[in-house]
Amino acid sequence: MVKNSKYRDLREKFLPIVYLAISQDQNPGPFEQVILHSALPLPILTSGIKLAIAGKSPEISVDFQVFKTQIRESLLPERLMAALSGFFGILAALLTAVGLYGVISFLVTQRTREIGIRMALGAGKRQVLSSILRETLMLTVLGIGVGLPIAFSVTRLVASMLFGIEPSDPVALALAAFALCGVGLAAAYIPARRAAAVDPMTALRYE
Repeated sequence: MVKNSKYRDLREKFLPIVYLAISQDQNPGPFEQVILHSALPLPILTSGIKLAIAGKSPEISVDFQVFKTQIRESLLPERLMAALSGFFGILAALLTAVGLYGVISFLVTQRTREIGIRMALGAGKRQVLSSILRETLMLTVLGIGVGLPIAFSVTRLVASMLFGIEPSDPVALALAAFALCGVGLAAAYIPARRAAAVDPMTALRYE
């Protein structure tokens, strides 16, 4: 009895399977499959098996397939989907960074006079920098909070394309959320530094 073996496809569910000796097969087929595990190099192993079988019966034909190669070929659709998803994910991250940079730059420009007043009243560059980064992080977290329910609903539609990952995998969603926060902070850092370097007198004259 085998509790967790997958016989035909990696995507199938685990079902209890019974393996019987070949002598117990009441309806033997024209061919048999045998799995070999060996530390020998593949050419030496296959040539030795062919010689042993030819010594018993030259009429028996033998074909060899590497188990890892079979598994890798069966996962080609998933690998292609993962590559495409990764490409579009990177593209989306770049677009997000550019969008955040534009929005934060515009907001910082609109608040130039306010920043100058705050610095003239004693606010330090570090305070201005941390304030802008904090506001950016809050906006990013708000966007993630709005997007997570949408992500939960969309991932159920692509569940059949996933292997080894649950549609609502909390680890994957958490990593995506942290990545978005990192992108948001990175996109806001340059305009935040620029805002912190504004001369108070210049900022007060800004219209």
